[in-house]
Amino acid sequence: MKKKIFSFVLVLILLLGLTGCNEENKVNNNSSSGSNNSSNNKLDHKVYKYIKVCSSNGSDLIVPIEYIFGSIGTVGYGDKSYDPCLFATIDTNTGRATDVKFYAYFLDNDDNEWVNKAVEKYNESSDSYKKDFTNVSKGKVNSGVSYLVVSVNPDSYSYDQYMDYLIKHQDIEEYKKRVYYDQLYNYSTTPEVKDENEYFWDALSGKHVYYSDSEFSAY
Repeated sequence: MKKKIFSFVLVLILLLGLTGCNEENKVNNNSSSGSNNSSNNKLDHKVYKYIKVCSSNGSDLIVPIEYIFGSIGTVGYGDKSYDPCLFATIDTNTGRATDVKFYAYFLDNDDNEWVNKAVEKYNESSDSYKKDFTNVSKGKVNSGVSYLVVSVNPDSYSYDQYMDYLIKHQDIEEYKKRVYYDQLYNYSTTPEVKDENEYFWDALSGKHVYYSDSEFSAY
C-alpha cells in the first residue's frame, strides 16, 4: 500500500514539474515573440526629424492644389525667390509625419490681393477637396510678399507620387531610387541630379528635398 501511495505521489510531482516547465516555456516563447516583433518594427535606416519639399509648381506637391487654392507657383522679389513648400515633422521611431504644413507665396503689396483670393478659393472649394486641409492662415514675409499656410493631414492621399516615402514612412534612399535612379533606363543621356548631404534634387521630378534633424525656416 505504501508503495502505491509513493508511486502515485512521485507521478504527481513529475506531472506538476512538466506542467510548470510548459508554462515557463510559453512565457519564454511569448517574450521572444514580443522581442522579435519589436525588433522587426524597428527601422533599419536613418530617419530625419524634419523634411522640406519644394517645387516651382504647387501641384507637384499636392495634386488637387488648383481646386483648393488656385494656381500656386514660384514668386520672385528682389534677389530672392519663394517656392511652394511642404514642411513635415517626423516621428523618428516610426518614420511617419506627425505634422505637415503647406506654404504658398504671393507677390502682394499692402492690399494682399492674391493671398486673399487663395483663401477665398479655399472657402468656396468643395468639402471633398479641402477635407485634409485645415487651419488656413496668412501673413507677410516682407513688404512685397505674402504667404498662406495650411495644415495638411499626414495620411492624405493628395500628395504627389512617391511623396509617401518622405511623409508617411520616411525612407530617403528609397525615394531617390523610385523617383530617379530606377528611371534612368528610360533615358539615353543621364538627367541632371544633385544628390548631396541632406539635399536631393532631380530633373525628372523637379522637387527639392531637404532633410535634417534641425528645423527649417519657412522663409
